[in-house]
Amino acid sequence: RGIMLDNMIVCISGLGPGHCMAIDLNIEHLIGSLKNLLRAKGMDTTWDRLGDISAAIVPLQRVRKKVTTTLGGSHQGSSHTAPDTTQLAWRVQRKVADEDLQSFQPLRSTAAPPILRTDILARGEKLLKSSTLKTFNKKIAAMIWEID
Repeated sequence: RGIMLDNMIVCISGLGPGHCMAIDLNIEHLIGSLKNLLRAKGMDTTWDRLGDISAAIVPLQRVRKKVTTTLGGSHQGSSHTAPDTTQLAWRVQRKVADEDLQSFQPLRSTAAPPILRTDILARGEKLLKSSTLKTFNKKIAAMIWEID
């Protein structure tokens, strides 16, 4: 009985008392993370499939965090209320009206010529296809585990 009671609450954050979580709630958080991750990718699936993938949730969370940090993104929590962007929307609307951007003007001047941009999806696919599987796996492991 003592072993069960000692293992029912864990300190996931390492911050000590007051920052602990019940094991079953921790599992629910992981399942929730997994569902959100897969739903974002359009993968509404069966419980069996979720069970197969669930072992990879911690490395997947590390990859997501690493990519977000690398690209300069911010944490997108699901439990916070959305900010009020009404003023920003009205500001954009006023600028569009001031510049008369919603009407066609064949002689409209532009500040700079358009810049050709690289198709990053095609470039990424090309890089993946040009690399060996061993090199690819090594890079993924380095990204997840921060190995040089």
